[in-house]
Order: sequence, then structure tokens, then C-alpha cells
Amino acid sequence: MIEAWAHHDMTKPIGSVAAGNLRLKDTPTGLTYELDLPQGNSDADNLVSLANSGIIGGTSIGFGVNQDDVRWTRDGGENIAEVLRADLSHISPVVTPAYPQTSAMLRSMITDHDKVDEYGIDLNLLAKIFVAAKRGLIISDNEMEVARRAIELLRGRIQTPRLERAMNQVSRLLI
Repeated sequence: MIEAWAHHDMTKPIGSVAAGNLRLKDTPTGLTYELDLPQGNSDADNLVSLANSGIIGGTSIGFGVNQDDVRWTRDGGENIAEVLRADLSHISPVVTPAYPQTSAMLRSMITDHDKVDEYGIDLNLLAKIFVAAKRGLIISDNEMEVARRAIELLRGRIQTPRLERAMNQVSRLLI
């Protein structure tokens, strides 16, 4: 049975495929998952809080693999292991994933389709850009363009209280 655990800790179960709140999908670029966090569960509530604050952004995956199911290549002087088949045991949203290419995001942060249409920005991609930047990964030209559009959209529309106070003080001095 494939389970979801908080913080890679088997004593903190938050879902499973059998329970129906963990769904897995094998895609050409890797494994994706959706996890409906249980309501009223302190471990799940903690994960939401940490994800909202940007502390959790990765996923650790517990799996076993037969060495015959691993293909080794070299890329840019680095050894790359491509796992062709694995026996998955659990998935865990974590602070420090073993593989920094993984991500974990709250669906509520990335699925506001009306806003995507209204502003013309792919919010799912924008969220991934933030995760990649936080991890020091390379941002593609396409991703940079999405970030530029988001910055232009926000420029002039958001004023922090501190900036607003400073602007008020300056305007009083000029009057």
C-alpha cells in the first residue's frame, strides 16, 4: 500500500492510495501526485502552514529499486541515474528533499483558473518558478518571461504599508 506521510515520518500518516486521498500519475517527465489533506489533522495543518510560508516545497519519495531497473548515463560530467521501474512505498512533503528537483505545492495556490484567464499568467508555472528559484535551479527563458509579465502586472498595483507611509511623508514635504 502506498501511503503519504508528513515529514517522511511513518508515525504521521496523512493519506494513502487505498483511502482514496492520494492519487499518483506516471507522466513522461516523472511521477506526479495529488493529496487531499485530512481536515482536523495536526500534521496536515502543519504541512499547510509550512507550505504557505515557503518552508516546505519538496517531496521525498520512499521506494525500492532493482539495479536492473536503473539506467546510468553521464551528462555534463555528472553521473545520472534514471529509475525505469521502482516499488513505491510512500510520498512525503518535506523541507529538505533527497532530490531537489522535486516539488510540493498547495493546489489552492495554483488552480485559480479564472485569474489565469483574467491576467494571462500561468499561475501553476509561476509557482514552479518560485520553487525553482528557492532551490537555486536554472530558470528557463519561457519561465523568465512569465516572471517578467507577473512583475509588470504587479508594478504600481501593490504598495506595502511602509512604502505607502514613505510616499505620504514625501507628498507632505512637497506640499
